[in-house]
Amino acid sequence: MASATRTHSDTHVVWPVLIAIPLLFVVFAIVWSLAQPAAERLTLPDTDDAMRMVQVLDLKDGAAWHDLTQRRLNPPEGVPMHWSRLPDLPLLGVLTVAEPWRGRAEAVNLAATLVPPLLWLGFFAAFVWAAAPLIARAAWPMAGLVCLALLVPHSYFLPLRVDHHGWQLLLAMIGAGALLRAALGTGVTHGLILAGVAGALGLWIGAEAIPPIALLASGLTLLWLIRGARAWALVLYGAVLTSGVLLIYPLALARAAWGLKTCDAFSSVSLGLAGAVLAFGLGLLILEGRLGPRLTDLRPRLLSAGLLGGGLLLALWVLFPECARGPYSALSPEALALIDQVVEAQPMVAVIAAHPRTAAFYLALPLAALALVLWRLRVVARAERGQWWVLLLLVLGGLALQFWQLRTSALANSYAGLALAWWAGSWAQRALASRRRLARIGLRALPVVAILGLPFCAALLVAAVTGKSDALVAHRCDLSAVIPVLNSPDLTASGPALIAAHLNVGPALLLRTPHRVLAAPYHRNTGGLRANHDIFGPDEAQSRQVIAERGVDLLYVCGAPTPDSASTPVSDLERPTLYQRLQTGAVPEWLEPIPLPGAHPGEFLYRTQVGMTPRRW
Repeated sequence: MASATRTHSDTHVVWPVLIAIPLLFVVFAIVWSLAQPAAERLTLPDTDDAMRMVQVLDLKDGAAWHDLTQRRLNPPEGVPMHWSRLPDLPLLGVLTVAEPWRGRAEAVNLAATLVPPLLWLGFFAAFVWAAAPLIARAAWPMAGLVCLALLVPHSYFLPLRVDHHGWQLLLAMIGAGALLRAALGTGVTHGLILAGVAGALGLWIGAEAIPPIALLASGLTLLWLIRGARAWALVLYGAVLTSGVLLIYPLALARAAWGLKTCDAFSSVSLGLAGAVLAFGLGLLILEGRLGPRLTDLRPRLLSAGLLGGGLLLALWVLFPECARGPYSALSPEALALIDQVVEAQPMVAVIAAHPRTAAFYLALPLAALALVLWRLRVVARAERGQWWVLLLLVLGGLALQFWQLRTSALANSYAGLALAWWAGSWAQRALASRRRLARIGLRALPVVAILGLPFCAALLVAAVTGKSDALVAHRCDLSAVIPVLNSPDLTASGPALIAAHLNVGPALLLRTPHRVLAAPYHRNTGGLRANHDIFGPDEAQSRQVIAERGVDLLYVCGAPTPDSASTPVSDLERPTLYQRLQTGAVPEWLEPIPLPGAHPGEFLYRTQVGMTPRRW
């Protein structure tokens, strides 16, 4: 009777704890952000965050809903961005309400501060919902604590992180929860409907939704192979996914773009992928009806699924051959050079070789989850293995994606967190049996502390073994000196200037000044990438020619003396690049230095005077 009382008492606090945990996190995040100096309010931490806010401000200032072209980037053509309006909406809502009484700068800061932590509330709820089939109801707070301990996914929900990655993680967790419910056999219909809607929204946001959709469809196929007679689940998911894409189509694309086949954004390719999932499910359902008893064994089911899936993949290849090698298959050499320089786009093997400590940090939890799931598959009863098989699929899929590109580590760690939530929940069940309050607290805290500390311990261990203390540091300039100068009447009275600078500086300059920028780190910015590369290269004659042809008014250099080769190529010491020469103060006669009070070493701003009518500043 005493044990039952303790269990009831612990269960009674489930919902208060689940509500308090995320609210405290959000309050802390917002207070921390608002405590930053006012001068830092528009210093968004990532290039994509800055460009996202530029897109939102353009929409608020009158840009057409379907017009995603960034016209101040690589003018006069501009750059058609491969992004979606969906993540813009909450930012636009906060800006619309706040700007009239706080001004634009404070409204931008408020939107960038509020929206990511609030989106994290959705991720938190989705994670706990996804983990619920694995753990007892009384242990649900443990899933919330495990979610808090997942540091890699959290990086996309911190204040000022306004890009779309957090959206994709939230939607992927909904898909994972639906798959685990399908394996358990409870709440399947509602879960798959939610997953279909989430998948359609994810495709609208971008191609990052394709791996979670593929893993969910593969998981449902795995359950069909193991148990048979469950093809209706694939049909339901495919039908909702396809219907969602069709409903989103006019929202996402102008009528003239409905037939376009773009591999890196929402297009007819998205509709084809969703339709393939539905066709696969319908095909299995038809086979079930016609073959019946012949599909009772694993071998004929495996053969049927393989032939049907292979045929649909062949059909997709015929319809969209340009996408067969992935979203970057048709890139220009300049864009490929950019991708090669982006660390988060590198495969994990390259990161292990160059940055072993960082690789250990990102791999620690997925590998721990893999070991846990494999162990459970050995000891759990056969009737309970379905959810562990699909969990194995998610964990292995996340690891495989990590070895494709480092940027998928947040998804891999989120999937790993579901398995680790079961582990934490099992410790919570042990705590219920203890008579000592301190022991109950310790049993609950131990797995959470272990999950939180494991990535750090793995990184320190690898650093000690390899002797490398690496860190991934993106090129970042402190723009506090140049922004006031660029916004001064002397440089704005004659209209917006065109600036050539390091790629990673471009989005921040677009956000914080009225000027135009030649290049930014986006693979569709082919013309700007090529021009930026030529301007800052070692050939001075070519630099002057491109500056004159493109009408570049200002050159800005800052930060590392040897930035990435996609924007400013590194040459040998006997023939340094223009970027290197400018950072050392070797200024050719056709550039006029503009004073930058408080500039950092190696930071300079120059006005060009190259074979054109001098601009009146």
